Formats: sequence, C-alpha cells, structure tokens
Amino acid sequence: MDTTNEQNTNKGVQSNATTTPSNTPVKQNTEALTGTAVTPNPVQSLDTVYRVPIQCAIRRKLSLVGLPGADPNERIYKLGSSLDSKTGKNLKGIEGELEKKYMPSIIGINYTDNHFQKEINEYWGNIGVLIPADESHLREDEKGKVIRFTILVKGKALKETIEGEGDIEKKLNIINSSIEKGIINLEQESDISDYLLLNFALKNKEVAKDISLANNSPKIKYYLFNKNIAVKQRMNIIQLKSKAMDLFTEIQNDDNKVNALLVMFGLLPTDFDTAMDRVIALDSEYSKSPETMQKFVDYASDENLDLKYLIKLATKKGKVTNPSNTDAYYYNQVLLGKNINEAVLFLKDDASENRNIKSALEREVKE
Repeated sequence: MDTTNEQNTNKGVQSNATTTPSNTPVKQNTEALTGTAVTPNPVQSLDTVYRVPIQCAIRRKLSLVGLPGADPNERIYKLGSSLDSKTGKNLKGIEGELEKKYMPSIIGINYTDNHFQKEINEYWGNIGVLIPADESHLREDEKGKVIRFTILVKGKALKETIEGEGDIEKKLNIINSSIEKGIINLEQESDISDYLLLNFALKNKEVAKDISLANNSPKIKYYLFNKNIAVKQRMNIIQLKSKAMDLFTEIQNDDNKVNALLVMFGLLPTDFDTAMDRVIALDSEYSKSPETMQKFVDYASDENLDLKYLIKLATKKGKVTNPSNTDAYYYNQVLLGKNINEAVLFLKDDASENRNIKSALEREVKE
C-alpha cells in the first residue's frame, strides 16, 4: 500500500521519552558530539549517561533506475510492507517489550487496548518510505533516506561497545537488548520513527545491511550506508590495491609464477603469444575489482601455488576431472581430494601411489 508512515502520530498517549534519574526529561542537545556525557543525579545513580547519535541511510542500489522513460532521479521508489515468512503476517520492525514501549505513541493507543495488535498490523501493512535517488550535489551522508536518532546509554563500557561495533545489525541488536534491560533509551519521542525504520529495514529482504552485500540477491533494491564504515572499506580497498600492485611488480618477471596465476584465474598461458602478453593479461585480470585483487593476493601468497597450478592446469587440459557441481578432483578415477586443498595434500603425500600420480601429472601437462 502507498500510505507512508514516516511521521510520529501523537494522540494523547503518554510519552515514553527517557528521563534522567531526577525524572527531568533530557532535552536534545543539537551541538552534542558522539558520546557526550549527561551527568545524572548522584543520589539516584552512579552511572554516567551518554548521548550516542546513530546515523545511517537507506540508499538505492547503483543499478536501480526509474521506470521506462522516467527520470531516474524521480523519487518513485518506496520501501514498503512485506510479509513475515515465519508468521505470514505483516513484517514488524520491533516486537514484544519494545513494541509495548514505543508503538503506543506512534499508533495512538495503549498496548493494553484490545485493538492494539490490529492497529500495529495496520501500521506495518501501510508503511511506505520514499527512497530518493543519490543526488550529486549532496554530501555522502546526506544521500538516500537518512536515518537519525540519539540514544541515552548508561555506562562508558556499553557506550564504547556500541560505538566500536561496525556491523549495523549487531549494533542495533545491542541497542535493542539494552533497551529491554532498561540501560538504554531513545533520547526523545521524535527519535522513535527513525528507530523503527532502521529495525524494519534490517529485517526487510529488499535491504542489504551493507553495500558489499547489495548484489547477493535479486530481491535486494537498497542498502544501508554508514559513512564511517564506508570510509574504512575504502581505506581497506586502497591498502589491498597497494599490496596487490607490490606483489604484481615482484612477480611480473617470473614466467612460472605469471603462468601459474593465469591458470588460477582460469586462463591458459598458451593462449598468449608472448611473455609480455601474459603479463598484460594477468594485470587486466587481477585488477578488475576488489574481489579479484584479493584473489590475486591470496594466490600469489599461497605456499602451495605450484601444486594448485599443477592441478588446475591438468584440469584445463583434461588430465584431471572436476565434475560439475562439485569441488572434487579425480585422476583416472582416483579421488585426489574433495576440494583443491585436499588434492594438494594428496600430492604432497610421500606414499608411492601419490608420488607416481604427481609425476604423471607433471609429465602429462607438458604434452
């Protein structure tokens, strides 16, 4: 359904806003930095309460464009209701005690009301959140549907645990369990809507919790963006690229290693006319993506590269078989291993049969 539940609806229900130990509501400090401490009444509590801002955004996959003939920047995509595969009912962002605590101020009735669950079901059935296209003039942390809320956390250790957790799903799980224990609460009632949206997004199959998972399923249309995580991921890629380039520079004049790495990437060295052609082909292959760069680093650093090269080359030449839908390798119906690592161990074994098979493979790949 197209009805959008993006704003809180307050219908006279008592607020669930967190209060300090003196029972005075903690007002939002717009200048507060992450982890700003709020000192409680020392008579009532020995724990310091910290304000911890939570921010991320739901963004469209890069491949997600508009309808045929439509401007891809038009805001026509919505994250909508979904059925829970376990219950067959509308998927909920929160349930149980969290539902009792925060939903009354959203739907306007107390959880003791006989119609509470009916209203809850309608709320999640009508949810429809617009996910705008990324606009180039915006900063990275302003693109998409931005989610912002602030939590009040009792104790420095818990605050540091939450701030140090890079996985948004694990972070939210810590927050939710701590809310149930009464050691975390939302700072203001106005934080509830974004808190609910984040919970809902993480349960929805259309949303990946990270851009790196956005292509894991054709059902995924959106991903959660966190600037801090994105910066770390970018730095990791830069470091990976640098390591891969160093390794490539080191091995590019070693014909045997270049040939071995080409085979590990599924290419035959004999398909190229010169050594330079093989080096260029390897450079093109490994530098395609962060995934191929990581494979290159793993292959080039592997102490068993020579044996894996032998197995893969023998497979390419039809001397070893690798049946479809299996990782196993066979030589003349003899199982070398259920996967390539087991096959390596087979060829490293000093038993006479194993040595004979290894010698036969080394001879046959040269034919």
